[in-house]
Amino acid sequence: MMALETIRNQSRQATQRAAAVNRQPLAVEADDLVSPQILKDHLAHMPLLGDYTPKGFKEIDVRTVVPGYAYEQFLVDGTGWGTEGEAALTLDEFFAKVQLLGPGYTYALGERGQFQINVRLFQRKG
Repeated sequence: MMALETIRNQSRQATQRAAAVNRQPLAVEADDLVSPQILKDHLAHMPLLGDYTPKGFKEIDVRTVVPGYAYEQFLVDGTGWGTEGEAALTLDEFFAKVQLLGPGYTYALGERGQFQINVRLFQRKG
């Protein structure tokens, strides 16, 4: 298992790299929601931003837009071995939440551990 300090160090490095090139979160548009497979393929390209928030974007607390969700960011099982009802969403549960939110949101990885990932939710300002 990865040590928490290792995960945090990787996140700090990702933050610096993302800021250096002004990396932006991945937008989800209506065309990306046509089928579950298209959405899965699209979300596979989420950038790792760490704690970086690009200019022109604001981070959204997931709890404010997904009723009953317990965490500020999406906590997702990245292994594919998780089951429904656990603290970390399965990939299918995460994709369903993205479909529920619809177009207009953008997504990026905040932290990536050996088993779980934190997905940050953004919207463009204005």
